[in-house]
Order: sequence, then C-alpha cells, then structure tokens
Amino acid sequence: MNKKLMKITAILAISLFTAAPIVAIGTVNAQAPLFTIYIGVGDNNPARIAWAGVISDSLRRIGIDSRVSIGTWGGWLDRVLFPLPDDLGATFVEGGWDSIFIGWNWGSSWIDPTSLYDNDSIPIYNWCLINDPQVEELLVNIRSELNATQRILYQKELQVLTHDISALQVLLYENETWAYDPDMVGFPDISQIFPTGSDPMVRIPGADEIIIGVNTDPKHFNNMMSTAYYDGIAYGVCFDSLFYYEDNNAMSTFTYTPQLAASDWVVENNGYNWTLTLRDDVYWPTGHLFNASDVVMTWKAIVTPDVASVRYGDYYTVGLTNESFIILDEHTVRVHFNESLPLYAWTPQLLNLVTPLPYAQLNSVPFDEWRTHGITTGASWTAYDVNNDSMTIYGPMGLGPYVCRIPQSGWDLGSRTFIADIRGGPNDPGIANTTVYPYYKGVNGWMTTAMPDQWVYRAIDGAASAITALQTGEIDLVDTNFAIAPLRSTVDPAWGTLLFDAEIGFQSFGLNMMHPIFGTGEATPNGITDPDNAALYAKYVRQALNYLIPREAIVDQILDGYGVPGNEYMPPSLAAFNDDITPYRYDTEEAKRLLRLAGYEIAEFIPPPPIALYAAVGVAVTAIVIAVIAIYLWRKR
Repeated sequence: MNKKLMKITAILAISLFTAAPIVAIGTVNAQAPLFTIYIGVGDNNPARIAWAGVISDSLRRIGIDSRVSIGTWGGWLDRVLFPLPDDLGATFVEGGWDSIFIGWNWGSSWIDPTSLYDNDSIPIYNWCLINDPQVEELLVNIRSELNATQRILYQKELQVLTHDISALQVLLYENETWAYDPDMVGFPDISQIFPTGSDPMVRIPGADEIIIGVNTDPKHFNNMMSTAYYDGIAYGVCFDSLFYYEDNNAMSTFTYTPQLAASDWVVENNGYNWTLTLRDDVYWPTGHLFNASDVVMTWKAIVTPDVASVRYGDYYTVGLTNESFIILDEHTVRVHFNESLPLYAWTPQLLNLVTPLPYAQLNSVPFDEWRTHGITTGASWTAYDVNNDSMTIYGPMGLGPYVCRIPQSGWDLGSRTFIADIRGGPNDPGIANTTVYPYYKGVNGWMTTAMPDQWVYRAIDGAASAITALQTGEIDLVDTNFAIAPLRSTVDPAWGTLLFDAEIGFQSFGLNMMHPIFGTGEATPNGITDPDNAALYAKYVRQALNYLIPREAIVDQILDGYGVPGNEYMPPSLAAFNDDITPYRYDTEEAKRLLRLAGYEIAEFIPPPPIALYAAVGVAVTAIVIAVIAIYLWRKR
C-alpha cells in the first residue's frame, strides 16, 4: 500500500470518527434543546473519545444539546482538578467544565473514598463536590472503623448512596492491556503497581535504557502535586518513599518493605503516636545527608493549603496539622495524631508511601511557590550542593536512583521525551566538586541487579503508532492507556508480549456538581419555580444522564469486551465491592421520565433501533481498524 492511499484511509477514519458521534442518528426531536452540556475528553485517549461520541449521540437523541470538547489532558487537569480559587465550580462556557471522562486507579487495594467525596478536600482537589451529610457521616465511619468486616459494610452502604447521587457516573471496570519487549523481565510482577517509584524493577538484559511509550505529556513531576498516572511514570524513578511495595502481591496484602525507613513504625499512646527511625546512609544528589528535616518539611507541606497538595484532603480529614509532625533527632520523626479524633483505619497507607523532598533546596522557597517551582513543573532550576556550589537540575529531585542534572536530561517538550540518568552512572558528573554520591544499594538485596543507565518516557500519539514503535524497537513498553486490546492481533510475539490485568480502579463520566442544571439544579425548570427542592431536581437530571450511557455497548463494541460495565467507585476484584448494586441500564424512557420530574417538556418521537445508535461509531471503528492495518502493513514493508 502506498503512502498516499494510507493517508487517505487514515483521514477517512478520522473524519468518520470525529463527525459521526456528534450527529444525532434516526428520527430526532425538533424541539429546542432541553439544555446544553459540554462533554470534556482528553485528546490522548482514543477509547474515551469514542465513548464521548456514543454518549453524546445518546443525549442528543432525546433533545439534550450535547457537545464533545476534545482538549489536551493537561488543559483538562487545570480546569477540573486544579482550578484557580475564583474558577472553582465554573461551567465550561465560564472557563471550567460541565462533564469529563476520567479514569481513577486506586493504586492499592485499600480504598479510602475521602479523596473522591469528602467536603474538606474541596478547596484543593475534590472535583465531585458532593455536599451530603450522609456521605460525610459514612466517610468518617469508613476512616475510623478499625474492624475490617464492619468497614466493608460501611463501604457497601456508601456505594448505594453515591450510586443514587450519580455525581461520578462510573462507566466500566477496564482490563489493563500492555505490550512489551519479550526480553523485558520483571514487568508482570509489578504491573498492578506500575509506575512504581524508585527502581522500576524492570530490566532488559544488556540494554542501557528502558523506554516507556505513553499517550500524553507529563504535567507535574512530584507526587505531592500530582496523582496523575501519566506523571508518575516519568517522575517515579527519581523519588524514594519511606516504604515500598515489592510486587503486586505485596500491594494486595499491604506488605511494606522499609526503604528510607530503617525499620518499621513504633506505635505508642494507644495508637496516637507513630515513631519512625530513618536511614542514616542516604544522600541527596547534592551530597546533603537525608534526615528528619526532609521528611517533616514534606509532611508539613502536604497539610499547608498554599502548597495545594493533592494529598491535602487525606491528611486534613484525619486531623493532621503542622503541629502533628515532630523531629525527635536527626534521623527520628514522630507523627502525633489528634487524640480528640478517632484513630485512622489506614495509618500505614497514609504515611508509608510519602516521598520526601529536599529540605536544603526548598526550605527557603515559599509554600505558595512550590507548584510553579521547577521541581514540580519539570523546568530547569538551580540547586546548591554541600559545598554551596550551584548546579542545574532539570525537573524533579528526589532520593531515587535517577536524577535529571545535565542538559540532555529532563523533560523536553519539543521531543515530548523525559530522560532521567542513573545516579553515579556515566552521565552523572557528581556534585559540583566532582565527588559522586552514588545511589545506595537498597535493602534485602533489592536493587543489587544492575539498573539501566537511563529511564525514558516518550509521549506518542495513537495506539497504532505505539505498537509500531514497539515493533521497530523505538520503545520497550506500550502503556495500558493506549487501550490496545482491539489491536492485540497486530502484536507479533516475536517482538511484543501481551499482558492483561484487571485494573484496580474505574473509568468514569464525572459531572460538575456546581453546574446550575445537574449540579445545584437552580436552573432546571422546576428548580426555578421551586428553589427549595432544586437539589432534588438536579439529582433527577444526573440520574437521567446515567440511564443514557450504553455501558454494555461501549464495552462490547469499543473495548472489544475487555472490561465490564461499572456501577461505583469500588472495583469488583475487592471484597468491599457491592454486588447488590447493578449498573444503570441503558433506558431512554426512564431517562425521559426523570427529566420530566425536573420540569423538562420532552416531545415524543420514535427512536431508531438500538443498533442504529452505534452505526456511525461502528463505521468509524471499522475505518480506523482498516487504517491501523494499512499503517501496520506499510511499516512492515
């Protein structure tokens, strides 16, 4: 196939894919739109773009003016997760958002839904903005219940409540699909905790670098400011945590191995005092000795609103403040919990995975400047070593095995590549006086295996391009967010190994709970005439939107069956999953009934058969597959 024909085929696929879903199919309602909703979706995930098209079409068929807005993932993060204070709750036309497709990976089998639904998290991070006293009460019960069996019952009760509220409309539980170099070892054991911090625990014998293909650009470069999975793949290797998970099994059993900690916690005062001894043989890239000041500064930053840490809500809601963190000596710290509050059920999970930041470099930087500092943004910044000589760091600085400290290292937007160099390796000149402080060897034999000289994150547009890059050896691993399951047959075992895992998380369609129609309800027809019950009318609209999501069709036709329809934030692989809740079915009549309860007048019309709803998307997907095959065959030639 020649290049011209290949381009024509690809353009046809893209044209069909982009246009078809946002044009209503069949006999449509000629009345004025009930209301307008902008559906936000990142340009880095083709599967989500397809979901947006299908759901948009479903909404338009009953008279809702649904408009898909495709933007960069970083742009959506700023609108949805990290808005400026004056923009909190703004609608799309006001510079905010109406609805958004977003995935949530818990990263562990302990699940505290505080980060999703707690009101105290709102000023910093909570984007669902549920303000419900029953939710708040259940969150307190979940956090403070030390009996695991009772805690599961509270979790199940909360799922019933949030399912009814419908602020976070869970679409599905996805099966992760990876493709990687057959010579790579170690990856299956850590796939569920990938990207892991520090040593990525993957190797390709004889290779001097590991290159990960990812489908978007990283935005933030330390996990105090970001929980984004994409960011973590880039910055994780530059940081160490107090403890770490050795493999997938360790994560599922909450088995922690000391890393920067010298031993386990000492718990006293009926569980309110937690004391930790730190290692005394760990050095920052600048030659400064790691100590208690680094850890306590990091904790204090988390609970300081000016820092706007994504972990603020988790710490604040259990009563941790600046006064909670105490330095006992150079390598001993204590966390003193508020004795007037119940004990927190998951204290180790709250504290163990913290990745300290360098006190010597950040103690003079005002907290409200941390988010714009190079250690967070990936820009270059000046650090000072133990001799007070200046050195340039290109982005993150942690205690991990990799560091960005030479011009060709760090985040390069032009090439969309992030490179981190092994500490003490050939590209690490040491501190300014040429003394090299190599990374320590870890504990229990961990990290005794030679590590690659470089860790490379490469942003790639499109699943087909990522698969081709794996075939040609340009990358070593295709990230799961490319959603390559429908293209799995194009991966040849000679150059690509496939791995399928059940994700400990969910994919969702989130709604702005401050939106005047489906958030507060004040702009619904009945909300205008009956403002005292506006919140109830908003819930009717949210529930109607839930009934207009064809979950089974999305799983079957777009994900090729690699997933199951979702109902709530708890994935089915965990004990607290409430299997008495069923996903909202696709039911246009029930959706119309609920919208009428909110005061909307809906003209009757005869909808086309259900299969017609997906005809355009089916054509588009077929065209894309043709394009993918064409590209694959052409590249193979």
